[in-house]
Amino acid sequence: MASTILIAQYYGAKDYAMVERVVGNSFSLALIAGAILTVASLLLSDFLLRLMDTPPENFAMASSYLKITIAAFILFYLGFLINSILRGIGDAVTPLVFMSIGIGINAILDPFFIGGWGPFPSHGLNGAAYATIVSQIIAVGISIVYLNRKDHVVAFNIKNSHWISILLFCFSK
Repeated sequence: MASTILIAQYYGAKDYAMVERVVGNSFSLALIAGAILTVASLLLSDFLLRLMDTPPENFAMASSYLKITIAAFILFYLGFLINSILRGIGDAVTPLVFMSIGIGINAILDPFFIGGWGPFPSHGLNGAAYATIVSQIIAVGISIVYLNRKDHVVAFNIKNSHWISILLFCFSK
């Protein structure tokens, strides 16, 4: 939400350099926070399921599904961020299209991954998680290509990503 507000303010003021900076920092923060939360959530997932009194007969299945879904947190963060960025510049239709594509692909893939249609093996409940991840990869990929092909002011540019530059510098020593 903060990114959307900042982008809207700078975009409205026609301060495109600051829009680019906010976009770069937002992507960096989403990647870093997504990675940290993914690791923390994977480590705590079984504890949280126990805390919620997950029935023992469903525990293994719930744990497996949850861990697969958690592994894709970073994709969800990036998808939400791109949608928020586009809304910040006043474009509410394009994020809806990207979300619809992701949901449509997920709905198509679910029977293949869950039930094992065609050349796909049956994965049961985990198949729903796999289908969600694949559809999210496609939707986020399309949205990043769209931003960069349109040469948007909000296109992701690694040089505007100060956090990534700082991390690369720290880990290169």
